[in-house]
Amino acid sequence: MTISDIAKTDSGKQFVATGKRNQLNAYYVPDLQHTVLGKFIIYRLKEDRDVKILITGKGKTTGTGKTTLAIHLAYFVNRVRNHLFDIESDWSTREYSFMNVWDYLKSYRDSEPGSPLITDELEYMADRRDHQTHENKKFSQAWSVLRWKNVVTIGTAPGLSDLEKRIPEGADVWLNVVHKGRANSYYLTMHDFDMSRIFKRMRLGKYRESICWNPIEDSDDYQWLKETKQDIGVPGIDDSPEKQIDEKDLNELERNIRNQYVRDTVNMLKERGVLDHVSQEAIAEAAQVSQAQVSKIMRTMKKEGEI
Repeated sequence: MTISDIAKTDSGKQFVATGKRNQLNAYYVPDLQHTVLGKFIIYRLKEDRDVKILITGKGKTTGTGKTTLAIHLAYFVNRVRNHLFDIESDWSTREYSFMNVWDYLKSYRDSEPGSPLITDELEYMADRRDHQTHENKKFSQAWSVLRWKNVVTIGTAPGLSDLEKRIPEGADVWLNVVHKGRANSYYLTMHDFDMSRIFKRMRLGKYRESICWNPIEDSDDYQWLKETKQDIGVPGIDDSPEKQIDEKDLNELERNIRNQYVRDTVNMLKERGVLDHVSQEAIAEAAQVSQAQVSKIMRTMKKEGEI
């Protein structure tokens, strides 16, 4: 297997593990950009595509470093973003990590290309047992719909079984932490006919890939996120009115997100010179809005000189 350490290491350092017959059993790559996972993330961002990553623990084990891994990945994605889009943007958990639906959806809508967003303790937003609640349904729907921006979402949860089924179905990568500081990486996809989940281990050649990382408990990003998690509260006990998401606001945000999708799609089609060849009905179906709404948005865009 390949073992990739995404913590700070000496540049260029490499190690190999050999067997009794001196055969190569494993090798170590010190930078995530040279791994299958890293290359996958870079490819998706270069192609202006969204990435959704789930991090869970084997046997729902706690204290294995899921949050630490999420922060390491966010650091890496931010470096990639700065390089690909020629910007200088810092990243912090205070600005880019979320534990409620409203904050995450709003940030997704407003984020720049390549932004890494952490949804720590994802089960609070998308609990399988509470799948009929308004907030849960809206988040699950948004998780499936919000794929037009090349934003990287990194979610943590105890296990995949804790999440509403549309969350794993909408994810691209699953990192399963097998013990503290080490996770196995998988592609996530769905069977086209029976709609069962397919887990495909990431490999480089014949070598299966694992991701390893060092602790960062002393960092401000880790400490802030840890303290924020302690304030989540216990469901059913700490569900005070002020902690509830306003349904009207959430509906408005969902409308804004879908309308922005229409605008982005129309602009993309215009840039490619094919806007006149794509029907409003097709755009409406992709954005999950009515044809009348697409027509209204396009009239506004023409009036404003956008198209």
